[in-house]
Amino acid sequence: MKTEGILTGCDEPHEWMLKIWWHYYSQTNTYPVAFCDFGMSKSARIWCEKRGTIIDPKVPQNIPVPKEDVDPKLWIEWEQTYTDIIWTSRQVWFQKPYAITQSPFDQTIWLDLDTFVIKPLTPLMEASDESGLAMCRCYDKSIFNSGVISFQTKLPLIQEWADTTTTTTHKFIGDQDVLNYLIQTQNFPIKDMPTIFNRRFQHGITDDTFIIHFSGAFKKEMFEKIYSPNFQ
Repeated sequence: MKTEGILTGCDEPHEWMLKIWWHYYSQTNTYPVAFCDFGMSKSARIWCEKRGTIIDPKVPQNIPVPKEDVDPKLWIEWEQTYTDIIWTSRQVWFQKPYAITQSPFDQTIWLDLDTFVIKPLTPLMEASDESGLAMCRCYDKSIFNSGVISFQTKLPLIQEWADTTTTTTHKFIGDQDVLNYLIQTQNFPIKDMPTIFNRRFQHGITDDTFIIHFSGAFKKEMFEKIYSPNFQ
């Protein structure tokens, strides 16, 4: 029988999102969850073990490459967009492709931790039945957003994403850019999902929204201002 489940990941600086994420996810869904340890504290890891399984991503050494191995024209551009925090962020972002190849489920939904799931995810899980991959586009419609991914774990493109990441972190800012490069160059028949499955908070929440995504800066301030139940 085909197994289905949810995959997410966390490092220590983002542990404050774990309980909030779980609070919303578990109110509307019962898929089993696997938590990828991107550098969590011992207490957070124990908390996750009580609610799901733990995955320790097998990431090659020197991934991503250090700043000095990146073309200065690129890193200047990256820092202008993201500030110098980009170098810390890349350490987490580039663990995702390797973690995804280790999903314990046959069919998986990856969810970034800065998402609130507010409806059952069955339609999103089923969206990758045919092509093996379903995603929503970013707000400007130019590329697909890797914060929410429905995929078949054995899809060759998933392993290729990890393999390509190993040799290209010097020219791509993050995991999302590597995946979009592969989708575009291979003309992959991805299932293009409506934004209700990856709705950026800043653009307003509609009644039919399934997933709210707090992408970008100031997410902690938005979380605390808008949603503040007593999380356990």
